[in-house]
Amino acid sequence: MENVKKFRSMPKLDKKIIEGIPWAEEMWKILENGLSKAFLHWCQLVLNMGEKEDVVGGWVKTFIDAHEETCCELVFDMENLQGRVVEKVERLLQKMQQLCHTLQIGLPIVPKQLSLCQAQNQLKGHIDEYEKLIEIRQKELNQLREKQLELCNSLGKESKILKNNPLPSAEEVDEFRRHIEKLENNLQKSLNKQLKSVKEDIAHLRTKVDDYWNLLDIALKEREEFRQRHKGNSVDVLEALKAETKRCEELKKANIKVFIDKLRTELCQMWEKCHCSQTTRREFSFYYSDCYNEDLLELHEVELKKWKKYYEENKRKRHWTEPVQQPGGQLLKEEKERNKLSKLIPQIEDTLEDLANKYQLRYNVSFTTYGQSVQEYISNLHEDRENAKKQKLSARKLQREKSVLTPAKSVMNLFPSTSCMTPHSTTKRKLATPLTEEKKPRVALKEVRTNKIR
Repeated sequence: MENVKKFRSMPKLDKKIIEGIPWAEEMWKILENGLSKAFLHWCQLVLNMGEKEDVVGGWVKTFIDAHEETCCELVFDMENLQGRVVEKVERLLQKMQQLCHTLQIGLPIVPKQLSLCQAQNQLKGHIDEYEKLIEIRQKELNQLREKQLELCNSLGKESKILKNNPLPSAEEVDEFRRHIEKLENNLQKSLNKQLKSVKEDIAHLRTKVDDYWNLLDIALKEREEFRQRHKGNSVDVLEALKAETKRCEELKKANIKVFIDKLRTELCQMWEKCHCSQTTRREFSFYYSDCYNEDLLELHEVELKKWKKYYEENKRKRHWTEPVQQPGGQLLKEEKERNKLSKLIPQIEDTLEDLANKYQLRYNVSFTTYGQSVQEYISNLHEDRENAKKQKLSARKLQREKSVLTPAKSVMNLFPSTSCMTPHSTTKRKLATPLTEEKKPRVALKEVRTNKIR
């Protein structure tokens, strides 16, 4: 009954507060219709029973009390929920104040017209943003503190204290960074006086030792063990590198012919990869020298390095010759594939010519493959293919004609007499002429491209 009294004491609100709010207007219609329907059915049942008026009055009171009790529970439940939201907002505000204090910034302004849930969501957004900002700044400050501690330990100085709550301002952080930069400069100057020459010597010797190891094919395990034993830039490391350099030089002198032969083998492989002609290869006359010394070794290293660079810059080569050189292969058995190749090969040829022209413009020298220009190389491929096709057709035709001859005639044709040769045998001799006739003039590149692949 106490809840009912509270419900009855609530101020009456105007229905206008729900105007324009779809869900509230819809809810009002449903409740109004439902209550009206329930009330009228209840009245109908009471009238049908025809009880005395004092009995009906008790029923009426029970109905009203039940209705008000239900409404009161619904309203009070929503009041409790609103109270919990208010408490959350208050806690968020307190947390926001702490974060702003840590960051040394002012509280953000929350518009008064916002609802409780809107204000709660906005505060959560600000809190997430500020927490991430604090995390980033603390991480940055920890890195600066660690850096300062390391520098101060190296210089024998005391560390400067940097507060953590509240976090230092941007000006204080900048000042701390300048302090660290000053420490770094002092340490750098101190180290430069003591270690500059040692570092340079060690770096130079490490590179030299690596080159020797590569040349001498020193095992990777042995290299790694040496590196693990001699880390850093100490004087001991410098002496160890000097000793290793001397040892490698002695091994190199004792096996210089082996190394030069190894470089020549690798150089020959690189020439082949770069499609170098014999003329180009002979230009490096030291390849044929038998005066094995360090100068000859160095000349071979320079030449190999030059062609490796050339290969890396020009190794993008598309292997397009296989469809041309294998006209009887699986790809050319289907008409669809033949048509595709007939369109593809001219495009590839144009691309190769364009790349060759660009190479000539870039390096002011013609691009060649085994001493031939791209046009000559393509033209020769087409010519070789046509010759192979003609020879194959001639061989097939000769085989067919041999198969229809009688055994006696076949023998006569296989062993013709110089004094008596029949017209038929003469014909047979002519069929084989494509195998022995002189080489025809090369077909022009543009004419070859017009021939469709068969």
